[in-house]
Amino acid sequence: MFSKKVKINLNDIMFPLDLNAVEVPQGICKVKNYVLISCYKTDNSKSCIIIYKNGIRTKEVVLKNKSHVGGIGYDKKTNLLFICDVNGKVSSYNFFEFIKGNLDSRKKIKTENKVCSFLTVNDNKLFVGSFNKIKRGKVNVFEIGKNKIKYNYSFKVPNKIQGLTFYNKDSVNYLLLSKSFGRKRNSKLLIYRFDLKRKNYIITKIRYKLPPMLEQIVVDGNKLLLLFESSACIYKDSCRCVTSDVISLDINNLI
Repeated sequence: MFSKKVKINLNDIMFPLDLNAVEVPQGICKVKNYVLISCYKTDNSKSCIIIYKNGIRTKEVVLKNKSHVGGIGYDKKTNLLFICDVNGKVSSYNFFEFIKGNLDSRKKIKTENKVCSFLTVNDNKLFVGSFNKIKRGKVNVFEIGKNKIKYNYSFKVPNKIQGLTFYNKDSVNYLLLSKSFGRKRNSKLLIYRFDLKRKNYIITKIRYKLPPMLEQIVVDGNKLLLLFESSACIYKDSCRCVTSDVISLDINNLI
């Protein structure tokens, strides 16, 4: 199926990531004037969340595990920050305590997933997905409560999915998926009409090519923020096309 190519130019750069030698970015979340980037580390030390305020790196919060931290999301209603953890679990934190570096509010939540590869929050629901290189992936959906989450339903997605997000345009809800694997191949942005009754999001006519190693994507107003793993120092000499900045695209030009 034909995919349109997205050309990224200087006007699409939101801010440089300013990573150190061992940080590998995986997830991105925008809350007010903060952007949070989750990273695992190549020196086998504990994972971290880098906090940027108005595009400037201001703080690093070191987590209590060495998770791949493939996704991060914020629920406005409960003021909870969700981060992928180990063994199919998700950790939740009070957002305002977290950005101060206080992890005392942490709660480890079991999900229906064997592996928590990526996640997002939308409409007071937590979407937790499992990456699969060959077979179709699965996304489990949970209602977010004050002290717990409750399983609701699940749906299938293509293989090699790294992130998901949602957008509403003209009263139509859309599901956007980032798909990538490998340092040489183009990533893909897949866009579907979202329906609560739909259990399978595989085939779509709206597809875009992007540079390699696209990870989590997140909607901020009418902008789509893109995070690329190629910005890590470990990949800068081997990736076909390095993207070292957070990229911001106008979604209305894509849908």
